[in-house]
This record gives sequence, C-alpha cells and structure tokens, in this order.
Amino acid sequence: MRKINLLLVFILILGLITSCSTDTPTTNEDPNNTPAAEIQPTNTPTTNAGAPSKGLTVCLGQEPNTLFPFADPNTAAKTILGTMYDGPIDVFSTGDQPVILEKLPSAGNQDVQVITTPVKKGTKVVDINGDVVSLDIGRTILPTGCRDESCAVIYDGRSDIDMDQMLITYRLNSNIEWSDGTALTAEDYIFAFNVAKDPASLGSKFVVSRTFSYETLDTHSVQWWGIPGYLADDPAKVLLQPLPKAQLASYSVNEMMTKTGKEILPISWGPYILEEWSAGNYVHLVKNLNYFKSGEGLPYFEELNFLFVDSPQEAITALISKKCDILDSSTSIEGELPFLQELQKNEFANVITSTTPMMETIDFRIGPSGITIVDPGLKDPFSDVNIRQAVAYCIDRRTIVDSVLLGQTEIPDSYVPPTHPNYSDSGKQYTFDTLQGNSILELAGWVRDEAKENSPRIARGIIGIPEGTQLVFNYMTTDTPLRRRVSEMVASSLAQCGIGVDIHYVEPSKFYAQTAEGSLFGRNFDLVEYSTGSYDKTDPCLRLMASQNPTTTNKWFGSNISGYSNPDFDALCSQAINDAGQSDTSLISSGNAQQIYANDLPSIPLFLRMKVIASQKNICNISLDPYSPNDLWNIENFKIGSDCQQ
Repeated sequence: MRKINLLLVFILILGLITSCSTDTPTTNEDPNNTPAAEIQPTNTPTTNAGAPSKGLTVCLGQEPNTLFPFADPNTAAKTILGTMYDGPIDVFSTGDQPVILEKLPSAGNQDVQVITTPVKKGTKVVDINGDVVSLDIGRTILPTGCRDESCAVIYDGRSDIDMDQMLITYRLNSNIEWSDGTALTAEDYIFAFNVAKDPASLGSKFVVSRTFSYETLDTHSVQWWGIPGYLADDPAKVLLQPLPKAQLASYSVNEMMTKTGKEILPISWGPYILEEWSAGNYVHLVKNLNYFKSGEGLPYFEELNFLFVDSPQEAITALISKKCDILDSSTSIEGELPFLQELQKNEFANVITSTTPMMETIDFRIGPSGITIVDPGLKDPFSDVNIRQAVAYCIDRRTIVDSVLLGQTEIPDSYVPPTHPNYSDSGKQYTFDTLQGNSILELAGWVRDEAKENSPRIARGIIGIPEGTQLVFNYMTTDTPLRRRVSEMVASSLAQCGIGVDIHYVEPSKFYAQTAEGSLFGRNFDLVEYSTGSYDKTDPCLRLMASQNPTTTNKWFGSNISGYSNPDFDALCSQAINDAGQSDTSLISSGNAQQIYANDLPSIPLFLRMKVIASQKNICNISLDPYSPNDLWNIENFKIGSDCQQ
C-alpha cells in the first residue's frame, strides 16, 4: 500500500509541475535547485519527447570535487571525466577492450615481456610482501623465475642478484586528436606521468612508485618499465591517462589541480568537451567535433548537462518531473528499487541494474579498537571464531536480498566476488540456520536468560567475561535508505538467536574519518557494515592481510578493518598476487586462502553491491557492466525516441 500511495503522490507532483510550467511560470526558484531549463541553452529530451534533441541531463548524487584526472576525483568527477576521455582501455567483465590503442598488449603479441635484470644494494625493488623498498641486507625478494616464498631469497647485501622486470609496449591509434584538433601522441603520456609523480599531484601513487620509467618508442608508441619484482597482472592498470602537453605544459601541477574546470577548460579526446562548471549548480558540456567517432554521427546528443541532488528521493522526484533524463548510480537509488520497479511497471521510467565487484559486508572487530564502546567485559567479543560463525548462521541474507534488492544480486561466500577469475566455492558456506547458530552459542557458554523472555543471551562460565554479561553488540553503519533497511533486518534476524544489536547510524564524515576516533578506520565498533572491493581484477585478499591494518603508523589508511591476522592466509595471498597473470598457481593459492578465510570468518559478505540507474522511458542504449566503473561508458551511443530503432 505504501508503494502505491507513494506512486500516486509522485504522479500528483508531476501533474502540479506540468500545470505550473504551462500556466504560471515560476519566478522565485531556489538558487541551489536551479531548474534544468535555466541552465541549458537547448531543450532536454523530455521537453521534446519523440524527436531528436540537442541536450541530455544527468543527475548525480554529488558535485565533482575536481575535473582534473590527477586530483583524486570523487565518483561524480569520474563520471563526468568519463564523458570527456574515452578509454584509453575499457575494462569489462568479459575482458579489457582497447579504445585509443591499436591492440591490447599481451605476452602473445610480444608487447608484454618479462626481462631478467641484475639488481644490487640500493636498487629500488618490490619485495616478497609487494612493498617498494630499497634493496638492502636482510630483504626477502623473489629472484628471476621465482613466484612464491618457496624459492625466495634473503639478500646478503653484497652480491648482485637477478630479478624479473616487466616491459609493456602500448601502441596508440594514429588518428586520435584532442578536441582542439592537435594530435594525441606518446609525448602526452610522458607528460601525464611526470604530472602524476609530482608530489603536488593527489591520488594513489601505486603505479608511479612501481614505475622504473615511461619512454616514447616513437610518435605513437609508449613503453612502460616496471621496477624489478613488480609484475603487473593487468596492462590496463599501469597505463596512465594522457594529458594535453601543448595546453598544460605552461602551468604548474598546483595550478592544474586548482584551476582545471574553472579557469582552465581542459581539452579532451572523448565525445564531449567541458564548456562550463557553475559551482553548486551544474556542469555543462558540448559535443566534441574532433571525436574519433564523429564520422559515425557520434555522440548523438549535442549537449550534456549534469545536475546534483542531495538524496535518492530528490533524484526520483527530478526524474518524474522531467528535470533529469538519467539518474546515475551515485544518486544511491538502489535502496528505492521496489518503488523504481513500480515506476517502470507504470511506464514512468526505465530501470537498469547490474551487480558490481563491490561487496556490502559486515566486519567483526577482532582485537582492540581505539575506543572501548561496549561493556568492559566484552572488549574483544569476536576473538572466539565460534561466535563469528554463529552470527553468520543467524543472518538471513537471502531474505535481505529478496526484500531490499528484489533478489537481483548475488550472495557471495567469499571476499572474492563470483565474477572474479580467482573465485573459489570450495570454502565453508554459511546458509541461514538458526538451529546451528543457537547450538554453537549454547556450547560457547552463551545461554538464554530464563528470567527475561526474548532478551539477549547471557554469559555463563566463560573465562574472561563476567557472569550475566549480555550478548549485545554495537553495529555501526551510515544513514542511507539501503543500510537502514539492511541493518534493521540483520538485527531482527540475529534476535532469533538471542543476539542483541545496538545500531548506530553515523554521518559519513565521522564514519569514514581516518583517525583513531573514526568509526571504520579507528575500528570503533563490534560489527560494522560498509562497502568494500575494487573494480580492478587484483586478488582482493590484499585488503585482509595483517600489513593492511589501519594504525597510527599508516595514518589510519588501511583496508583490513576487522584486524584479522593469519600468517598462512598472508603467505597464500602474497603468492596469489605475485602469480597473477603468470600461472595457474595463482588460482590454487587464492582458493586455499579463501578456504582459510571461510573458516576464520573475519567478515560476513552480505551481497554484491548493485548499480542502479533510471532514465526516461524514451532513452535507449544505456548499458551497465559489473566491472566498468563508469555508468555512462558508452554515452556517445545514447539515443532517444524513434532514433532508438536505427
């Protein structure tokens, strides 16, 4: 009934908006909620339905923090930049595809080579742990041809030793031009690398720190040399995006970072060019006439506009009122999927969904945190693996997925998503089984409180835990519609096993704060629900290694949120990563690591996160892929109305 009533409310809103716009033009609009018509020099598709249109409006869940690729762009910025820069390589679940390259480099076409190179004391190398170090006495490294610890050596500090060094050659298409008509060449890649390695450049230095050199082979060929010991598992990972040297060479990196998108309108090689960024209001782009697909009549839309919304509800209202033509996944509308399906059923919208490699997970806090937030007698409630396993048995993940996400995503049993090449289903699995969960808790000393019916279990005879301590845990997550519904269902499910949950909804700035007081990285929780994973295909075991614990030393920047530590797991993980792309031993090592994880269970994978986008009914060719981080990866092909049949 709630869904139907809400739909009627939106229909009424739509009717009011339509009548107001026809009969009485509004003159006192909120400046922070500027209507699309005011910011677009041409009509949107929704104001000229069924006919070719000049403009398309996309709503984003946030404003871009930058429009410079090397200034650590947020999700909205990456979406916009993706419409300006096509490629260089598109990453899909079915495999990588070259966009502005002649071909993908591979060992088969000799563009990926592993070369034996001698190293000596002081040489920058990658050691057995995957860290970039200066070679010195006592360092453990993998000599040439070695892929795991069984053949690793400890450097003696005196003799030279041979290691493997990777060389990748990228051959560019010769017909790619920047939007100002100048040719895109190998020099633009070298320029981009020099910008990326500059200390003033923000974002990850992972690739830069593992690069020995970038070199031009000829006008349209680039060679990347890795430092000894680093074997990239994916050529797409180490190829940086080119930057227009002719346009930007006269600016400092600081100027590029602060002025690009504002005082500097960046030229691009993709389907669109940035024309204006009105802070707090919109970003406006126009068709790139020098786009390499322009001969095919692409992109279809001549203009592209991005608006910013503050909530999923505001986004859906903007779609129904035809202020927005597309809602991208950053609007977080997945929590409203049941209602969106009603809109689609009633011919108000199209809804497009896809799973992703990102995973909604619940981590247990294993070991001490920065701040004690529970009963002092339960400082480390999940040090007992039995309790962790009982919790897993007592969470009805299937009902959560079917209710909240309409059964449209997968429930993984591993930290590796089922779409990943290293996924293994050989580990222990935890289906919803309250009998099993209750039995484990009873044997562990957590008994029902006979004096208080339906209350949490209490401790009886457990060493180190005071008698009568209730089995109640603090559960931390952010306040989004999706996580509210999931956390409430988790709490209800756990109650069937006598496990109490005290849910805390924390604002994102405090939840993700990289400080000792931060909920997530400071490990101030018993249970924490968040999203983890990566769109690249590196084995995700790295995030669970002991070396990745967030600490004061690494300024609370670590991915091992639970505090999990198992040397056997770490060794297998290192082997899986070092062997990636080289041999089947990576699959074996990863499978064995997943079995250890399933037994130790430092976290519970709830479900694969979904990308959900919605559009007006008359827009077509929108396509999502699990491993493509950009919802608009093929925006040049989006069409409208009768042109969708062409």
